[in-house]
Amino acid sequence: MKKPQIIHFTPKRGVDAIENITAFIEKAKGWKVFGDGVNWEDNKWDMNEHAQYRVRATASIQWTNFDTVPGRWNNKTPLLKQPFLDFAKAYLTYTQGLKPTKTYLNTLYAMRALERALCNRSNKPCPTRIDANALNAAQKLLYDKDRTNNKKQVSILCKELERLSLFLNERCMLRCAPFVWKHSVKFTSPDQVIGNDFKTYRADKLPTDTCIYALADIYNGTDNPKFKLAATVALLLFSNPSRIGELLTLDHKCLIRDFQNDPEALAIRWFPEKGADPFIKSIMPSWRDLVVKAIAEIQQITNEARNIARWYDKRPDTIYLPKEHEHLRGKNELTSTEVKELLSVPVAASYFANNIAKLGKRDGFEWHYSFHEIEQLVISRLPNGMPFRLNEQKLRFSESLFIVPYNFFNPRSNALSNVLFEQVKYSHLKSLFGKKNKKSMFDKLGMFEPDGSKIIFNPHSARHWNETTSEYGLVDQNVRAAYAGRKSAGQNNWYSHADKTITSRKAIEIRDQADIIPPNVDTGIDIYNQPATLSSLVKNRFNPMNDTFNEIKAEVTNAGFCLLGMDQTCKKLHDHYLCSDHLYIKGDPRLESVIPVEIEKLESDNKQWQETANGDKNPIVVRNRQILQVLNNIMVILADSHIPKGSFFRLAHGKDYSKTRVTYYQRNKKLLGDIKGGAIPLIKVGDLCLST
Repeated sequence: MKKPQIIHFTPKRGVDAIENITAFIEKAKGWKVFGDGVNWEDNKWDMNEHAQYRVRATASIQWTNFDTVPGRWNNKTPLLKQPFLDFAKAYLTYTQGLKPTKTYLNTLYAMRALERALCNRSNKPCPTRIDANALNAAQKLLYDKDRTNNKKQVSILCKELERLSLFLNERCMLRCAPFVWKHSVKFTSPDQVIGNDFKTYRADKLPTDTCIYALADIYNGTDNPKFKLAATVALLLFSNPSRIGELLTLDHKCLIRDFQNDPEALAIRWFPEKGADPFIKSIMPSWRDLVVKAIAEIQQITNEARNIARWYDKRPDTIYLPKEHEHLRGKNELTSTEVKELLSVPVAASYFANNIAKLGKRDGFEWHYSFHEIEQLVISRLPNGMPFRLNEQKLRFSESLFIVPYNFFNPRSNALSNVLFEQVKYSHLKSLFGKKNKKSMFDKLGMFEPDGSKIIFNPHSARHWNETTSEYGLVDQNVRAAYAGRKSAGQNNWYSHADKTITSRKAIEIRDQADIIPPNVDTGIDIYNQPATLSSLVKNRFNPMNDTFNEIKAEVTNAGFCLLGMDQTCKKLHDHYLCSDHLYIKGDPRLESVIPVEIEKLESDNKQWQETANGDKNPIVVRNRQILQVLNNIMVILADSHIPKGSFFRLAHGKDYSKTRVTYYQRNKKLLGDIKGGAIPLIKVGDLCLST
């Protein structure tokens, strides 16, 4: 990504909006944000100098209107109308100059909707005519076009409309009075989908059991190298929570044995796509043998393509010739027969068409062709970016795991397969994994869903499957986020689709929290307004006496402090409120803002879950009630004037296992809390971690 550029545009106060818009556009024409190769007047801008993507070969912008179908742009596709077109070009140039991103298309999509809203009013869509009504109309167009249920993408696009509105208002580019516009589209996060809607949402995100078994059968039984390669890709996706773009950019020596000096350990070197740094990811023991075998299978299929890539790596201007055709090097002319065998073409004349001229017949019966022209034709079809597949990581094509002979995936031709290679792209695999209007490898092998419908495997569904099985296995949120290469554990929410009934039942089986009551409290010290400081004090002072508890430390949560390590029950169950090692402090401003919202949400969820099967006995309803009891008791404590601010407390059943309780006993030789009535009294801060 290019560095931000210093771009200045200062509007003139008190002048006509048209003058400011015009001045802005004229100044933008001189900004070289996208490089010298971009011509302002072109209807298509090459963006490869600005941003590079792993999967797509090229990045570009087509200045077409709202009716554009992605991937079907041509010279007849209607463009944005003037004067909005010039403004759109200027605005995108300006925003990308200030903050370069790979999501610049979101800005374009939002402006397309806004241009359509203006065109519905007038034949001449002038940006100075934008007002709240135009923005509302654009929002409605985007909302109606989105066929998804959660509307997340619409919310992102409408945020772009907000930024555009703010830009126009601040720079005096509107004919109407200044105004503030906020979009009203709210997307639905997965944890807000319940009941039958959740089942539908879950089925849409996860691969079917039939699909998983079919992939396993293909991997173990097929001799077709294309099917084998596709099934092996699926296996690797299931073994690691990775994206297809990350997988296809592995190097052929990605396997690391004896990882961290463990002779049995195995790992893979990854280049994450969405912001995380390159890192080495361990392979789980249950997958190790399969992963080793799978990568060996891929290396065998792709080895010849790497040999070809190594040749062009060292000799980019010279054609690669297999050993059986090496004798042709040095010739000035090749016969039709030699061309046919070398390039694997059925008829040289029809394949070359107008690309290479015939030199004439020799000996009266066979056409001859220029070796040099053939060589130049082949070299012109080398992948973009040679010799590097990933410039930032300096990954060469010759070192890539996923490259194949040219036309490897083309069922109608293997032309140039002896002398050229190509990288494996998602588009190649998508056809094999299944499209509605094309035959997949499942169709060709006679594999269908139980109801007779097509089997379709979405590579991203393996990532969702991996996250869901990790949740069922009670793997910690932070571990899952780190293992998947995410920036934060909060992103896990979009990938996990574990049945809430099952996870709630597990929580109930671990401990019964039915008798939680608010007790009396001792006085603590006034540190409630510094949660980060308190967390640091707990980390430094609350040291266990036994090595068994070395991982105990405080972590700031949304409403309190967790004293557990990365693999403990409360975080496994995504539930701090029912954890006996989750601590609160009265006066913490987060409590008064977070707890009432949580109570309202849980009560709303329970009303809906009670209408489903089992009603009040539904494990989700039972668990939510237990959490509600804790939250309501916290509200009682907050309202009790006899409990001073700064008091540090926890709410949990007195008989449940608690590392906090055990460690406190080892340090102070006395139990933490009174077990009578199943209640734990509030803890004095000084006794827990401070010398007061």
